[in-house]
Order: sequence, then C-alpha cells, then structure tokens
Amino acid sequence: LQDGSEIRRPGVVHRLDRDTSGVLVLAKTQEAHEFLKETFHTREAKKTYLAFAYGVPKERNGTIDLSIGRSRQDFRLRSAQPKAKGTLREAITQYEVIADNGTHSLMKIYPQTGRTHQIRIHLTEIGHPLCGEKVYRQRLFKPALVDKSGAPRLALHAAELGFVHPATGEEMRFSMPLPVDLQKFLARLRK
Repeated sequence: LQDGSEIRRPGVVHRLDRDTSGVLVLAKTQEAHEFLKETFHTREAKKTYLAFAYGVPKERNGTIDLSIGRSRQDFRLRSAQPKAKGTLREAITQYEVIADNGTHSLMKIYPQTGRTHQIRIHLTEIGHPLCGEKVYRQRLFKPALVDKSGAPRLALHAAELGFVHPATGEEMRFSMPLPVDLQKFLARLRK
C-alpha cells in the first residue's frame, strides 16, 4: 500500500469452481477481508446460483442436508457418502426449480453453507447432477449418469450475492446475468 502497510491476505474473499461463472467478492483492505470472511463464515452472506441440472426433481422446492467429507477414492475430491474420509462437515443447500423441459431443470440454488463443491455434490446425490459436470456424476451404488446435455461447461452461475458493507454497514446486493454461453445453452434446452 502507499502508506507502507502490508495487507496480509488481500483479494479473494470466497472462491468459485474453475468453470463456474458469476459474482465474486474481492477485498481491498485487510480489515474488509477479515470482516467479509467472517460474514461468509457466519452465513450472513446471501448467495443465489443458477444451475442447469439433469432431470427434474419430484419436489420443486427442497433442502438437501448431507454432510461432506473427503472422497475415499481421490483425496482431491469431496463426498457426501456416509463413509467419506475425515471429519464430515455440515452442508445444507436449498433449491427451487424455476423451469424444466422434462429432461433438464433450471434451478435457483441457495447454499446455506459454503463447502467445496457443495452444490455439485448435493445435486448429484439427489440424482440431478449439473449439466457439463465431469467429476461428480455418480451416486452411491448407482451407475454414473452420462451427460448428454451438450453444456459448454459446468452449467453453474453465481447470479446474486448480498452482504453488509464492511465500512458503511449498508446492505449490498450484486447480481450478474447469465453469460452468453449459458444463455445459448438455455435457448437450446427451451427448444
């Protein structure tokens, strides 16, 4: 910084998976970073994702409450299986089906916790993996679902993010429309 002080942990407050598009939060100061990290940790930040999934859930609105740990097959991956390695951490995802074409669904996803790959794992565990998903496509004791959707990438978009501003205390809400590749994918699914 110009005054000679150093930010110990500037920048990204939370992460998105590599192929996920959307809103991301960056902090400019150490104080803002610490405040925003705590906001995410205490679940005060409100996140809304748009997700294109295989199939149509029986319930149009639901809550997925499956703890997540490390995969037994690959230490780099996560799992919601009962015998996942390490400490299982609480993971809760709410969803709402907003459109479907009979074979695929467009959902609003409201993660209540922020575990790595949470949305991807949870949707697969209820039998509706994300379109374009290459890693999490198999439920316990079930064959892996083949993705025939033609999605250009992982069809997950961080559409909205809300939190209290660290300096002013003002309620902030940011949104980002679907990017062009997912807009085209949506148009193709509508046909």
